[in-house]
Amino acid sequence: MIEDEEAVKQTKQMQAETARQAHEIHQDETKKQEIEKELLNRAREYQSNLSEIALAELRQEAILRLGPQIQEAAKQNKPAARVPLKIAMDKISIERMHINSSTPAEKEKAQES
Repeated sequence: MIEDEEAVKQTKQMQAETARQAHEIHQDETKKQEIEKELLNRAREYQSNLSEIALAELRQEAILRLGPQIQEAAKQNKPAARVPLKIAMDKISIERMHINSSTPAEKEKAQES
């Protein structure tokens, strides 16, 4: 009887620990999604402030990062390339914002890689 009570107690403790871990994972994922959303918003703001020439250069750089088939589609302004191109442009914008907000030592390290 005492063994049964101890087993029930251990099972409840394990369930509570599992629930706590699941809650922490959910919180971490939610925070990560919020950060990614904020970065995306900042990237879009960055792009909206670029001159037409700078935006065209960003687009060209993004095209070069795409796979060969998507590159061709992007060069021809096909709808299938819009989303991958936008994602590539956003990634480049985020990279540029990170480099611009870094300390001089961090900038130097980023340029070396």
